[in-house]
Amino acid sequence: MRSCLSAIIPSLAAALLLTVPAFAAPAQSPAKEAPAPAQTAASAYSGNAKTRIFHASGCRYFNCKACTVRFKSIEEARSNGYTPCKRCLPSGGK
Repeated sequence: MRSCLSAIIPSLAAALLLTVPAFAAPAQSPAKEAPAPAQTAASAYSGNAKTRIFHASGCRYFNCKACTVRFKSIEEARSNGYTPCKRCLPSGGK
């Protein structure tokens, strides 16, 4: 019985290895990322209505779920009582 298993196992392993690429995810060609609709010139800054902090369009928090308010400028955000994000606008948005 052992001799049968020792003969079957290598061939079974080889058969499994041959079928693995068939289940792999298809290769995707690199595509250009389209800018998010919120990242237009009309809304260069987004504000979190809960924390009253605003972020620049390049910030990782720009599209957070709570960032629902959009501003065209830093002055507009500040005049509405928002403070700048300390990560993306460390100089205070000056």
